[in-house]
Amino acid sequence: MPQIEKLAEIMGKIREPGKQGISPAAKGFRTVFTAALKHPENVSPEKLLTFAVVFNLDGQLAEELSLATENPRIMELYHEAHFTQSPEVAFVKSLNAGEERGASCLKPVSNPGLADIFTKADNLRRSGWKMHRIANPESVAEHSYAVSLLALLFAAPDINLFRAVTLAISHDIQEILTGDYTPHDPILPEEKHKLELQAINEISVSLQEPDLISRFTEYEEKESPEARFVKDLDRADAVLTACYYDRHQRAGHPVLPEFLAYARRQVLGGYQSDIVARIYDALAQK
Repeated sequence: MPQIEKLAEIMGKIREPGKQGISPAAKGFRTVFTAALKHPENVSPEKLLTFAVVFNLDGQLAEELSLATENPRIMELYHEAHFTQSPEVAFVKSLNAGEERGASCLKPVSNPGLADIFTKADNLRRSGWKMHRIANPESVAEHSYAVSLLALLFAAPDINLFRAVTLAISHDIQEILTGDYTPHDPILPEEKHKLELQAINEISVSLQEPDLISRFTEYEEKESPEARFVKDLDRADAVLTACYYDRHQRAGHPVLPEFLAYARRQVLGGYQSDIVARIYDALAQK
């Protein structure tokens, strides 16, 4: 049984600024997003993404995650990503070489549009937290990475992990152009979808990545078990983050009850949906 409150604390910590003023989650977003789009032919895409997800955690965070989720594979992946030699490890390391605030070293992919994507995703703070006046709320980049980490932590053996992580890391990328809508915004779902589809088309052209459009559609239409799984994790991540913010009094008033009530009405089910229900049940008892 995962230690839910401990998990919430760790998931919150990965959003806190570290060296050079950037959080592990923001760095992780850059690495995973790039690896999901651009990978050499001589690598296993799934292995590449698992290494990309854990690479920017430090050893202590990786160990804490393994213990809190009873998933020793996370610590094993961390060691593989840092201390072994393989084409997948070499590529992930090349993405992180010379990491500086605001941009990654992207020589292996040679796509200048990515730097703009990263800057905008880093700077776009999530609207739900801004409404509650959360001090230093998470960015879209940090949230997207966190969902990809949850996918790695809780994916069932028969889920396509590459597909799940890829959907997770890109599920909100259109928001860098449209902004981050909340359920309280006065916009019809049809209009929101239209604007976001236009945005993802623009981004896909900029990055020369047409697959972004099909991933957007798969996620929005909940076309696959992986899409439903990631959609549930998207809401579960918001609940875990609310728990962290409440614990550290970042709003001055409780935010977990509102986010938990909304999320519990939205569970889709599918692969490993029981972990989402357990997260909600554990936090509802707080």
